[in-house]
Amino acid sequence: MTPAFPIQRRTLLRAAAAATVSAGPLRALAAAPSRVRYVLAIPTLSVVISNQTSIPTALGYYDEESVRVEPVLAGAAGITGAVQLVASGNQDMGSGSFIPVMSRAAAGQDLGLTFFYQQIRSYPVEVAVPTDHPARTLADLRGKLIGVPTLANEGVAMVEFAAREAGLVPGTDLRVIAVGAGAQAGQALRSGQVAAYVAPRSQTRQLESLGITLRALPSPPRFKDLFGASNFVRRDYIARNRRTVVGVGRAIAKSTIFLINNPEAAIRLHWKAFPEQMPQGGNPDKALQDAMRVMKAQIESLSFQDNDGMHKWGYFRPQSLAALIDIFGWTKVQRPQDYFTNDLIDEINAFDADKIAAQARSFRV
Repeated sequence: MTPAFPIQRRTLLRAAAAATVSAGPLRALAAAPSRVRYVLAIPTLSVVISNQTSIPTALGYYDEESVRVEPVLAGAAGITGAVQLVASGNQDMGSGSFIPVMSRAAAGQDLGLTFFYQQIRSYPVEVAVPTDHPARTLADLRGKLIGVPTLANEGVAMVEFAAREAGLVPGTDLRVIAVGAGAQAGQALRSGQVAAYVAPRSQTRQLESLGITLRALPSPPRFKDLFGASNFVRRDYIARNRRTVVGVGRAIAKSTIFLINNPEAAIRLHWKAFPEQMPQGGNPDKALQDAMRVMKAQIESLSFQDNDGMHKWGYFRPQSLAALIDIFGWTKVQRPQDYFTNDLIDEINAFDADKIAAQARSFRV
């Protein structure tokens, strides 16, 4: 299986050179940085993953950890494809949902993967309908088609659980079809092909830039303990490359703090790294406003939540692991701690978070 969309290193290096002017000299690369093949389980590139791509590269956070991260997108293969790539050794590290790994574990198949860093601290997936749609609950969508970016998307499992909670039969009362993301998803909603769209908040907010305003339907209360995309690797990779794994996690943690404290700079750094991502031919102020709307939704999910008793970046809440087993029916998984580890968290958080926040607030692109 081949990753669908390699992200060009030259664009990342170009951003790093630009950041040198604004942020001062970057720390010199280590003599032999560790190469990390890194797959992102998303269909298209976006500013919401800048804490894993453009920010840590441009600001030298990866360099400080002596890692050379080479990101690719899983494309239409989604999280299922990303998991297969890491499990087979074709990629070293992945970022995405826990659904395929835990589904396999519940069926008695251990892929040898573990999640070591929680990125999205609240469950970001929502069922959204156009604001003028009469539906107020998921039950109101009985008999309707619901769109998801891909059938490998975790939104499918989310709809199935929420449907059962609402007294509906998945696949009969509610059917899910793949409609893509961005303009493709927007067309499916405009045409009436689907009545609702299921995706992370950041993706549903992107549709607002296309003139489609959506309203999220209430999620089951138990979902408040869930979380979203996290970083995963093979367990034997951690055993051989612990310092590298910690370094990637620490760079992402720093970049997350930067993004939260200065989302505009994060967007501009991302556009410098990937110029094709900046909307062309329109009003640049509107382009920034649209990107900020998406980024603010992402910040809500990246930030510490009310139920976070421990404020450490990447930390997995014990009650969240219990919620996974309960909500998705993975009762046959006897040792969820084999698949989620906090063993690296103290090392990942061994940096001055206040210093990074101050850097972000004063940073100008």
